[in-house]
Amino acid sequence: MILSVTAQQIANAISAGKGGKTVLRAHHYNAVAGQTEFENSDRDGTLLSYIINSMFVTVNGVTLTNVTDYSATTGTKVIFHRALDSGDEVGIYSTVFGGGGINIEDSAVVTSGAQTVIDQFAHLGAMRSAEYIVHMDDSSIGHSRVSKVLITYNRSIVNFTEFGVLTTFGGDSDMGLLSADETGGIIRLKFNKAAGTGNVRIKTNKTII
Repeated sequence: MILSVTAQQIANAISAGKGGKTVLRAHHYNAVAGQTEFENSDRDGTLLSYIINSMFVTVNGVTLTNVTDYSATTGTKVIFHRALDSGDEVGIYSTVFGGGGINIEDSAVVTSGAQTVIDQFAHLGAMRSAEYIVHMDDSSIGHSRVSKVLITYNRSIVNFTEFGVLTTFGGDSDMGLLSADETGGIIRLKFNKAAGTGNVRIKTNKTII
């Protein structure tokens, strides 16, 4: 089930919203006595999928607190920290970008060489494509970089290409490598920071089709 909501409603419920056309995906479950984990299909037959850190959970209409009341770290399962009662109404809601227009993300700072997810969006089971402009800068070495990225998803695999790279680096030096994948209903843009760089700040501007 997909519910249209206002930007203010989303802002009141979760800490981080997204620009452009945003909709709310809703999953509803009826708990059995002692149940603590919710995953797989909801009562409407829709597989549970949410964006980590861009979702909220209710029980009998009361909004719970992430980490304190439940854990939601996989994108496909929610674990409550106490057993629920029989018949409790559970709602799991996640913001998703509805497609079209421009979606400007806040900047992210990558501090380690570990692979880092710098942006993500739900494909909702459909074939989706996205175009990114990705800006990077590293103040410790005084360089910046910008490129374009195209991603397309066919319900099976994600194909990725990067082009139009413009950088202030000389030679073959660079800040790191971008890549993309899909997991749990989410298409992710990822970054591996190159050795010898400082903290790399990344800003993305994307159009989803």
